Amino acid sequence: MTLSGLHDGYLNLALIPMSEEKTTEGLWKKLHDLYERNTSSNKVFLMKKLYSLKMKEGASVAKHLNAFNIITNQLAFVKIILDNEIRAILLMSSMPESWENLIVAMSTSTTTRTLKFDDASGSLMNEALRRKSIGENQ
Repeated sequence: MTLSGLHDGYLNLALIPMSEEKTTEGLWKKLHDLYERNTSSNKVFLMKKLYSLKMKEGASVAKHLNAFNIITNQLAFVKIILDNEIRAILLMSSMPESWENLIVAMSTSTTTRTLKFDDASGSLMNEALRRKSIGENQ
């Protein structure tokens, strides 16, 4: 059996539970039930994924922010809603060491108000653009 034949076989096995569905809505519900389960183990998996998310030195801030948002959206889907300030703190905590000065500045500039996720992500994106424009490795 060729590699593509093996792949097709697994694909066909994955589609067997879907073959009985007659409507798009039914197929969507079946896919949802299979892959988006609202279980404790799924919640633990997603929380671990979020807590272990760390941007590597030199990586794209936009890609990192996208990965962060995907995980927090998946958490919201399983009914774990993170407060705006908690999201900001988790995002700032996921940045590499070279971003520490900006993180400290952002943290101390909000003594009278709470951190906001949009402010934190905006500041990180602005810093990434600044670093790119002066030739630093982001």
